[in-house]
Amino acid sequence: MKNGHKYLLLLLLPLLAGGCTLTESRDTEINQKPTLEMQLPVDARFKSLDVLVYDPQGLFFNQVRFVDGVAVSADRFVREVAGTKADGGKFELLAGVPEGDYQVITYANLDRATIPTGLQHGVSQIGELVVGLDATGNYDQTDSVYHHIASYTVRRGDPAQGQMALKPRYYHVDMTVRMEDGHPDPVTDFSVVLDRVPGSYNSHGAVRNDMLCTVVPQVTANTENTQYTAQFPLHRFTDDHAVELVVSRRGVLFGAVQVLPSVIGVDPEHPDEVILTIDFMIEADKIMVKINEWDAVIVQQTEVGS
Repeated sequence: MKNGHKYLLLLLLPLLAGGCTLTESRDTEINQKPTLEMQLPVDARFKSLDVLVYDPQGLFFNQVRFVDGVAVSADRFVREVAGTKADGGKFELLAGVPEGDYQVITYANLDRATIPTGLQHGVSQIGELVVGLDATGNYDQTDSVYHHIASYTVRRGDPAQGQMALKPRYYHVDMTVRMEDGHPDPVTDFSVVLDRVPGSYNSHGAVRNDMLCTVVPQVTANTENTQYTAQFPLHRFTDDHAVELVVSRRGVLFGAVQVLPSVIGVDPEHPDEVILTIDFMIEADKIMVKINEWDAVIVQQTEVGS
């Protein structure tokens, strides 16, 4: 009888072991939910990150804002299935979602420009997204905007992994206004503004043509009041925007010159930072302008480029 019990136990042991293996396998499969993990960029240039997700149908799904690597707008997470667990620079952007290809859009350094507040989940389309300034506002500069968009296939199994290859979508402007030696007027009698600057971006990071702003840069004059300078970011623009440098003297229009990227030799789609060096020399009867390597002359209400 004892021998019979031993034989029965030996027969049951493989079944018991096999049962544990099957249970573990089933639990592992259940826990493999469609997930997307994103790595935050480690770069001091990026003070804030606004991340928007669109589902496989191109409809708005979720958004999250990070400042200095910390999620600060948890109240904007509108679907509990799309959590945001920050963990050493990596966060879980999607978890337990339907399988498919999700579009992830990231804008860095939005401050003056904003994400629209009326995005509706499952309704707002990716092609309708407009991120930008208020066209009625007054600005001394735009934002140092960086942008990235990518599509990620989210399936059951190992989490999909993503990184943000952010590219600059602004020009860095370095402007100097100087008086010719012996000119009787102080340099601060002359003001420079940039008109028709694009104020908004679409989902692909391209500037739009329907929201144009005026930028009045803050300047710093020297003690002799013969020169002032300004450094500021400016949304990238194309020839189509016909951006103008407008010069006024004591509040009265003196003249203007168009800034066309194709003419001044810059590429609006360059993947690295693009610098616009703008120099004005105010003479007795005209203003000499140099933008990078391109020269122009502004006379009263007229302009001549070369």
